Amino acid sequence: MVKSGKSSEPIAPLRTAVSGPVPRRYKENLEDKIYDRLKAMIVDRALLPGERLQLTKLGTEMRVSRTPLINALKRLAAERLVEWVNRHGFYVRRFTRREMADLFEIRVALESLAARLATERMRDAEIEELEAMFRGLEVPANEETPWSYVILDRQFHWRIVELSGNPQLVTALGSINMQIFAYQFGMSRSMAESLPEHHEILRALRNRDAALCEQLMREHHGRTTARLRQVADQEEHGRQEKSA
Repeated sequence: MVKSGKSSEPIAPLRTAVSGPVPRRYKENLEDKIYDRLKAMIVDRALLPGERLQLTKLGTEMRVSRTPLINALKRLAAERLVEWVNRHGFYVRRFTRREMADLFEIRVALESLAARLATERMRDAEIEELEAMFRGLEVPANEETPWSYVILDRQFHWRIVELSGNPQLVTALGSINMQIFAYQFGMSRSMAESLPEHHEILRALRNRDAALCEQLMREHHGRTTARLRQVADQEEHGRQEKSA
């Protein structure tokens, strides 16, 4: 499995110092940029689950003031990517495996719908684009899942969502996926398990079999959900035995 860790890349400043009153439009744009940067840092594991966010350090590195930084963090808190702990500050949210399984249940329902809609609506060239993602890929001899495949997996699934042609579905899944990616570094199941399933989904897309594609996507994410619940049950059972 892929190992997690913080990025060694420095944080590029979002702007240079500005003197005088700051126009409202600039403030909104700046907050959007801070929000996007922080979200990317959480997903890329530059900020880790459970980590306390050092506002002074982040503000200095991004060259931004405290107010737009806090406003951006409040937006992330509303999306459950960070949480405010009274008298302690902001923390990157730490999801439990049980919570992750709950998120995947929603993903199962929404992305299987997206797969059916995409099968009916996407063009042949777009199917070829998806097929090209996995062409020539083989499972490594050591069966470890490379990070490049994790990224490819995310791109594949998100592209199908986009090709569903339903903006409301895209927005809903965007929120769910962001919470999943903030927690998951790597994959719950191996490349050896998921790659053949991706090929089955692609064949259903190519054959324009919307019902089968929906079913395959439901089973694909359903297996991950079951795996997460199994591990959560084992962890909870272990804690109960220790406390008994």
